[in-house]
Amino acid sequence: MTTEEILRDCTGKNGAYIAIPGLDDPAGIKSSDFVKIKVGSDKAADVLNSILQRFGDKRICVVGTSCCGKTSFASYIGNCVNMAEAICYLLSEEEMEQVMQSPWTPVTGEAMDRLVKSKIKTQAGFPIFGTVVMDSDFVVYLNISNGMLMARCEEQGVSFEDAIKLKEKIESDLNGLENVIEICY
Repeated sequence: MTTEEILRDCTGKNGAYIAIPGLDDPAGIKSSDFVKIKVGSDKAADVLNSILQRFGDKRICVVGTSCCGKTSFASYIGNCVNMAEAICYLLSEEEMEQVMQSPWTPVTGEAMDRLVKSKIKTQAGFPIFGTVVMDSDFVVYLNISNGMLMARCEEQGVSFEDAIKLKEKIESDLNGLENVIEICY
């Protein structure tokens, strides 16, 4: 089965629309260099879980901005690594202060990227959930709508502006990468 066939199978059961680069896109979603899956927020976890199960033998990095649901998805799915929890035990107090600054800045993002990439590696069978695009066989991007993101940031007392800046950085980091699956909800 090809990757395209596997993804169509994973998404079809959950009422999702999938756009494969280079194919016609009847839903009007701009086809980019990677696969886009459009799904209702109530089905995003099921689609993600299905993808992670089908590619369980691959190194997978799941990325998304603050408040997009990474921690909730990881707890729903299980057998996942929370990047923030994993890295906090490996950083000095000074490094923690450097990456936990608010407001979020590109310098903060670059520091987090550097530290995560030097201290954590992806492993097959243990998808890692976080904000840093890591070396992996597949990257799954959790692309939450800005309206839903704003509501979640408000509920959790997190800066929407910081979440948007981080979302833009993640999207920039994904440019030009292959084997990216974007789940839009």
